Amino acid sequence: MNITTPPLPKHILLAEDDQDDRYFFKLALETLPVPTRLTTVNDGEALIDWLFASADALPDFLFLDINMPKMNGIECLGVIRADDRFKHLPVI
Repeated sequence: MNITTPPLPKHILLAEDDQDDRYFFKLALETLPVPTRLTTVNDGEALIDWLFASADALPDFLFLDINMPKMNGIECLGVIRADDRFKHLPVI
């Protein structure tokens, strides 16, 4: 008898300030044939705060908006890439 366990969901972090874009991203994830778990943040400062608070349990992927309030995506990427804890985090 083969017992297979379902795959663990891929944890995706979305940094996006537009509510509609977050909604459509969530809908698109629901069409994927792999299980996912979505976490969202609304601006660059919230993204950096979330990453530093969760450095021991990072997401599998980060989808990063470029145009966000408080800290834009380019600035966030600079902070992320300057910290060795995040060097293997895929940023899209």
